Amino acid sequence: MGKIPEHIIEEIRSKISISDVISQYVSLTPRGGRLWGLCPFHNEKTPSFTVNEEKGFYHCFGCGKGGSAFNFLMEIENLNFVEAASRLAEQAGIVLQEETPLDRERRGDREALFELYRKLSDSFHYILEHKPMAETAREYLRTRNISQKMIKAYRIGYAPDNPDWLYKFLRSKNYSAELLASSGMFSKNNPRYPLFRNRILFPIFDKRGRITGFGGRALDNEQNAKYLNTPETAIFSKREQLFGLSQALDAVRSSQELIICEGYFDVIALAQCGVQNAAAPLGTAFTEQQALLIRRYTPACTLFFDNDQAGHEAAVKTIIILEKAGLASNVVENTRNYDPADYLQHETPELLRETVKKRINGFNYLVKKAVNKYDIALPDGKLSVFNEVKPYIEIIESEIKKQSAIKLLSDYLDIDEAVINRELQNHVREKNSYPARKADRSSNTSWSENGMGMGGNFGDAHPLKPARLTTDLYLMLTLVNNRKYFQTVRQSISMDQIQDVFAVDIYTALEESLREGETSFEYLVERLEFQESRNAAVGSYGMDEFSDDGEAQKIIRDAVRTINLRDLTSRQKFIEQQIRASSIQGINEIQLKDLLYEKKFIDEEIKKLRKS
Repeated sequence: MGKIPEHIIEEIRSKISISDVISQYVSLTPRGGRLWGLCPFHNEKTPSFTVNEEKGFYHCFGCGKGGSAFNFLMEIENLNFVEAASRLAEQAGIVLQEETPLDRERRGDREALFELYRKLSDSFHYILEHKPMAETAREYLRTRNISQKMIKAYRIGYAPDNPDWLYKFLRSKNYSAELLASSGMFSKNNPRYPLFRNRILFPIFDKRGRITGFGGRALDNEQNAKYLNTPETAIFSKREQLFGLSQALDAVRSSQELIICEGYFDVIALAQCGVQNAAAPLGTAFTEQQALLIRRYTPACTLFFDNDQAGHEAAVKTIIILEKAGLASNVVENTRNYDPADYLQHETPELLRETVKKRINGFNYLVKKAVNKYDIALPDGKLSVFNEVKPYIEIIESEIKKQSAIKLLSDYLDIDEAVINRELQNHVREKNSYPARKADRSSNTSWSENGMGMGGNFGDAHPLKPARLTTDLYLMLTLVNNRKYFQTVRQSISMDQIQDVFAVDIYTALEESLREGETSFEYLVERLEFQESRNAAVGSYGMDEFSDDGEAQKIIRDAVRTINLRDLTSRQKFIEQQIRASSIQGINEIQLKDLLYEKKFIDEEIKKLRKS
C-alpha cells in the first residue's frame, strides 16, 4: 500500500484510545492525571513510562522514547508506519484508502529524483568504462592505482566535457524541464548547462542505498573548483551524508568502528587495501548531523586525516563533535605526509593497513598537540593548553570520564586536579540565556517541571535529551505547536542560520510537510530523522507553554531576532578580521572598499535589530 492520506490518519487518532493500545503490552496505573507503568523499552524498577490519554502520546522519562499509538506499535512490534496504521485502522473499524492521484503527485518529485539519479549513475559509469571520450579519466584512475573492482564497487563514473549532451539526452528520455531544473545537475544561471563537466563522478548513497547526489573531481585546471558536490536538493544535503557509508555499513557493524578520512579517494584506497569500514564528509567540515548519523551504527570512530596543519585543525574540531554526539574517538598516528590515497599510490597495502592500527585516544591527541604548541614551562603556556582542551572537557557528560580527562591534563601540566576543576567552574557560562529565562517561567507545565528539559526532573526521571534548550530548538518546538507561523518564519531565517542539529531536523521536517501540504503531527514526527528530535517534539506537543497564541508570537519574534543578530554579529567579526588583516597583508583597494561597505551595512542592520 502507498502512503495513507492524512485525513485517514486523523480519523484513526480520533477513534483509537492510546491507553487501550499500550495496555495490551504494559500494566498502567493512574497517578497525577496520567497513566504510569514500567517502560517496555528498557529495564527499570520504578515506573517512568507515562501515557497522556487526552493528548494521545506516551513518553518515558528514563530512556526518552515517546510518540503516539503509531510510534508505540512501530517500536514494540518492529513495524513500519503503514503496517502500524493498518493495525490500528483495523482495531478502529476504518477501511484504509490508497493515496489519491493528487496525494501521489505531492511526493512524486522525490521518487522521480531518486530514479533520475540511479539512471544517471548507470550512464556515467558506462561512459567511464566503455567510451573513448573517458580515456583521460581512466588514465587518471590508473595513476591513482584505483582498481577496476573499486570502480565497480563505488559506481565511479565520468561526466563528459560536452556541455550540450546531458540536457538533450534527458529531455529525449521525456524528463520534464521542471524536474531537471530541480535536480541539481544543471547550473542555476543556465538550466541547460551541466554542473558536472569533464569530471570523475562519485555517486553518494543514502542509508537505504539510494543515490542522492554526486561528487565530482575535475580533470583539468580550468575549472574553478577541483571538487564539486551536487547542491542542496529535495533528496540531498551534504552536511547530513557521508561518502562510502552505505558500502561500509556491514564492516562498521562488524568492527564497531568507523574510520573517518577526508576524501573520496581516501575511502576507496582504504577499501582497496582491505579496510572496508571507512567513510568521508563531502568535501566540507565534519558536522553534528553526520556524527548523529554515525551513532546509529557504531559507538566509536577513528580519524585518518592529512598530517598537516589543516588536517590537525580538522581533527580537533571533529573530536569535539564526536564527543558531543556521545561517540568515542581515536586518531591514526600518521607520521608521514601522506593521506590514505597517497599510501595506495606510493606505498604498499600492508603499510597502509599497519598505519591504520597505530592510533591514539582523541583526548590524548588534543592534549599532545596543545602541549607541543605551547611552552608549558611558562604559566601562560599552561593556560593556553588548558584553553585549547577546555571545549572538549566541558561537553563530556560522564563525570567519570571527565575526571579521568582532568587527571590526564593535570599530569601533563603538573597542576593539581582541584585547580583545573575550579578553573573549569570559573569558565562555566550560560551559553544562551534566552531559553533559560523562558524555562524559569512559573507555568504549570513548564519544561523544567515536567522533567523534559533544562535539567528538571520528575521523581526518578531524567531530562529529555537534549537537556539544554537552545534558542534554535525552542523556536522550532514553538513552531511544531503553532504550524501556521512557519511559513512566515522561513522567510525571515534560513536553515543555514540554524546551529542546533535537532532544530535543523525539525526545520527540515516542517519544510517538507509544508511542501507536501501536510498538517498532521503524525507525519511531521514520521519525517524527523533523529530520536532526540522526536522526543523533543512529542514532549512539547500541546504544552501550555506553547498553546497561548500571544505568547507563541512573542517567543517566535524574540527567537528570530536573536538568530538574525547572532548571524550578523558573526559576519561582522569576520569582516572586521579581514579589514585588520588587510593592513598587514595588503589587499586590493576595490576589495577593501567592498569590505568597508559590507561592514557599514551589517553595522546598521545590527543596530536596527538591537533597537527592535
